[in-house]
Amino acid sequence: MKAVQVMATYLGQRRHFPKNKQDGFDLIKKQVLHHKSLDLGVECDLLIVNHDNGDKETQDFLNQYDGENIFNGEIKILHRPRINFDLSFGSYKYAFFKYQNHYDYWYFNEDDVIILYNNAIKDMIATLESDPTTGFVAASNFTHNSHAFILDSDGHIVSTGGMSPHAHGGCGLTSTTIFNEICKTHPHFMQTPNILGITSPNTKGYEYASDSQMEIEFTNIFTTLGYKIKVYSDGKKYLRLQSGEYI
Repeated sequence: MKAVQVMATYLGQRRHFPKNKQDGFDLIKKQVLHHKSLDLGVECDLLIVNHDNGDKETQDFLNQYDGENIFNGEIKILHRPRINFDLSFGSYKYAFFKYQNHYDYWYFNEDDVIILYNNAIKDMIATLESDPTTGFVAASNFTHNSHAFILDSDGHIVSTGGMSPHAHGGCGLTSTTIFNEICKTHPHFMQTPNILGITSPNTKGYEYASDSQMEIEFTNIFTTLGYKIKVYSDGKKYLRLQSGEYI
């Protein structure tokens, strides 16, 4: 059994922390150092996916970490073409497209969220495998803000921030088997211009989708196959660096 943490990053101007390239460099350094001692409980590589803006300094900075050992595996760096603006969700899908035959489980994470506790990936895999109705395990419950989940009695998400059930930021874990089901039943899901480098009738207009539309679709799409999204965190297993708040 082998897992991977896909960490999406964009080291350019951003709305929130990290707001610029230097902030981004500092953040990646902190993430790398943290993963030297963080034990996720299973063999797990860290795949950092750069939404590449063509900046050579950024490319060189990230490439220095390629192949570096961390507690549970090694760091891999992937630069993806910046063809449109599909944010972290395009990076998640691009990573799966490139490495789907290498891993059994996928934990998707944004670069400004740090896992606080050991065994997080091991526990999320156990949560996924213990319930056949669960297709995606959301990484946190965000009970302190507008993205608060409404949960059923089994911890499945009924609503996220008053909208369709989804994992905020797309952060959470699924299996290769389940993700492949999504790809086969929803061809448009992996056919955004940023993933395959093509534009097809299935993706017309996708590049103009709003941030919230892309965020909702990334995990809500699991529910179209009858799967549910389950919350793993009790609220304080992650730290969002843009706000300094525990989530």
